[in-house]
Amino acid sequence: MSQDGLIYKARLLLIKLGKIIPFAICAVLFISYMETAFSLLSNNFAEYDGYVIPYKPISWFISGYFEYNLQTLVVVTLVSIAIRTCKWNKFACLYLAINLYEKYLFSFVVLDTKYYYIVIAINIVVSLFFILMGFRILLNKH
Repeated sequence: MSQDGLIYKARLLLIKLGKIIPFAICAVLFISYMETAFSLLSNNFAEYDGYVIPYKPISWFISGYFEYNLQTLVVVTLVSIAIRTCKWNKFACLYLAINLYEKYLFSFVVLDTKYYYIVIAINIVVSLFFILMGFRILLNKH
């Protein structure tokens, strides 16, 4: 394989990854919110650093390898803009930004339990929508 062919294939791979990464992060969020919902519904909690939190072993495992933060969001958004992705990719980046702000806000604000259930349900629906859109884009059916 020539060097030009290798560079071309690497470029295609990077473009494909840039198109998929926001949706993959939405999948991680979906897993986290589903675990939170199951934990709350089954009263399955753990103690961490003196606090009682929902038991989420899959999310904790993922967090050992991947951290979703502002730096991650900036890189993903810049890649999405640079490779001129579709509107759903940019909407997924916007959702990820809103989700980060939500996590920041909830670290200071305490809500009634029913509002947490509503927020969790909305996030499950929205993240699932973006996962499905990611599959459509991956399969080139958008």
